[in-house]
Amino acid sequence: TKVSQKCAPHLSWQQSYTTQDPGIDQNYLDGYGWVNLVSSEGIFETQNLRVTIGFWEAGLTYPKHAHGPEEWYVILSGHCAINSAGREMRSCQRCDIIHHFPGQKHDVQGGDEDVLLMAFWRGDDLHAKSQIGTTS
Repeated sequence: TKVSQKCAPHLSWQQSYTTQDPGIDQNYLDGYGWVNLVSSEGIFETQNLRVTIGFWEAGLTYPKHAHGPEEWYVILSGHCAINSAGREMRSCQRCDIIHHFPGQKHDVQGGDEDVLLMAFWRGDDLHAKSQIGTTS
């Protein structure tokens, strides 16, 4: 994929979604991926934490989704807007940190640059697929 060509091709980039998921098309799949650095399946193995690097090509939007674990995003590169339930949309850039409570709905809207972020998860079901396409 373009993701593995642009971002550390020696890592095992993965995807959570398919075109069967709401808001996901082939363009999205061609321009996003993630790799676990720390998890039960990561480069460093632990059962209590998941640290993931995520990549989105410029202009992509990670549709509204929610998940059980608590989450922190750290923007490593690029710009995006993050819309989290109960908060005003936030314009984010490198070094910004965004927190999501368990089950809090949120989306990430890409801008004119590729976005690389680190996500820290803690809590239950660290490997459960996020519920994409949640409403309200």
